[in-house]
Amino acid sequence: MIITHHPLIFRGVKKISPETNTGRMLIRAIKEDIVMYSLHTNMDKVISGVSGKMAQKLGLEDLSFLRPDPSGETGTGLVGNLPKPISYSELVAKVKSAFNVQSIKSSFPPVDNVTRIALCGGSGASFAEDAFNSGAQVYITGDITYHLFFTEKGFSIMDIGHYESEVGVLEVIKDNLLKKMPTFVVRIAAKNNNPIHYF
Repeated sequence: MIITHHPLIFRGVKKISPETNTGRMLIRAIKEDIVMYSLHTNMDKVISGVSGKMAQKLGLEDLSFLRPDPSGETGTGLVGNLPKPISYSELVAKVKSAFNVQSIKSSFPPVDNVTRIALCGGSGASFAEDAFNSGAQVYITGDITYHLFFTEKGFSIMDIGHYESEVGVLEVIKDNLLKKMPTFVVRIAAKNNNPIHYF
């Protein structure tokens, strides 16, 4: 069984063809009797999922959903507080280290020290307004579009990359599986590549 965060089929396919990457992978999985299960939305909508892993890496406390669902039990993104205020340059260094990134795309840094941070793993552009309204001084996510970097004073956006913001969830999935099924062998694939390359 292969468990993934992103599904192999993200948008519907009309046919399974060996002429496409997706088709070749599906054909091989079918021939080898390999079950594939994706935890995409499941891991995006819970506190202990993608954004929760991001919050853990940064040491955020007092977490709440950035955009709660009507039930309040699930939602998208998180907002939380740092244990103590830090400067923007300290936050940049912390983010680079926590997410193993060499560079970060950022709007102009907020004037004051940072205490409150909003997060959304993956593509978080559509939640930027929620982040601003949450009282966060910084919003950390991936896939931000150009015009969103023109932020209000006292609010900044950091784009650390889609892959970089989500890859930590693999550890969460593995840990949860081992808690539920301690006799199973669970491995994170040795080859886990970001499709985006920086030169």
